[in-house]
Amino acid sequence: MIKAIIFDWGGVICYPITKRLVIRLKEQFNADERAIRKAYFKDLHGYEIGKLSDKEFWQNFCRELNIKVDENLVMDIVRNVEQLDKEVYELLVQLKKTKRYKLVLLSNNIPVMANYIRKKFDLSVFDNLFFSNEIGMRKPHLDIFEHVLKEINSNKEDKTITKILPEETIFIDDKQENLDTAAQLKIKTILFQNAEQLKKDLIVLEVKI
Repeated sequence: MIKAIIFDWGGVICYPITKRLVIRLKEQFNADERAIRKAYFKDLHGYEIGKLSDKEFWQNFCRELNIKVDENLVMDIVRNVEQLDKEVYELLVQLKKTKRYKLVLLSNNIPVMANYIRKKFDLSVFDNLFFSNEIGMRKPHLDIFEHVLKEINSNKEDKTITKILPEETIFIDDKQENLDTAAQLKIKTILFQNAEQLKKDLIVLEVKI
């Protein structure tokens, strides 16, 4: 029986942002797309686990592209590419109403976006929130999934609650490498394509919607 469902953010609950972000930055700074991607991904992993601040990362980004601009302008562009998939969010709301499942958010993210997401969107549908930049771990590494499983089972108020096992947990992501790691722990996985497919796959796994 499924007791917990873990959702990725970018590419699942919201539409993938990298491609749209690169296009917007290209338009804003009239820069080469390959150069933008190189500058963006150069320090991204460190940024996603909190080793770099917003200011440090975007200053480095601008330096790589040899552009002189306030990093706050770049961060405004980053925030404005975020777009919620309303069908997936509605599915989340439906799952919440069943009161059957612990709903969890697990996202590789950066400080500027994690803060924006908390302010912009209603995250009360989730029982637990895990942003990579806040916990110092990122997908697809095994330690982040072990951390999530441990945390969703920590309840200091009620010791009678039955432990949620990995095989009673579903992880939904749009990247196969992340799913492969979760599967090593016997977590059930769904490769996200769209809201309709997700609903069908959840039903196959006997999730009540």
